Amino acid sequence: MGGLDCRYLTTHLTHRSFTVLSVTTIATPHRGSYFADHFLSTLGPDRLPNFLSLLDLLPNGGGDGKAFECLTLESMRKFNEETPDVEGVKYFSWGAVYEPGLIDTWK
Repeated sequence: MGGLDCRYLTTHLTHRSFTVLSVTTIATPHRGSYFADHFLSTLGPDRLPNFLSLLDLLPNGGGDGKAFECLTLESMRKFNEETPDVEGVKYFSWGAVYEPGLIDTWK
């Protein structure tokens, strides 16, 4: 998630030759993802490797599943505690709402 990376670097990368004036994020799960919690609790740690091996078959698939672990509500709560906003930096965040239709892949 690029938005989380930008927030982390703004807070923790302090030796730089430039000044960060603002951070704008788009659809970044700053407080975590209920889907990540649901996915991990439903799938379970024992079945995660098998699921990830199926993702390897997709063109952009693969990975070790750590993204789901990092995006849980608890993980993001800890991230937010350790990555406070920087004084003088303006933060903006854009989000959206999506209502899937009757015949929709995401439903």
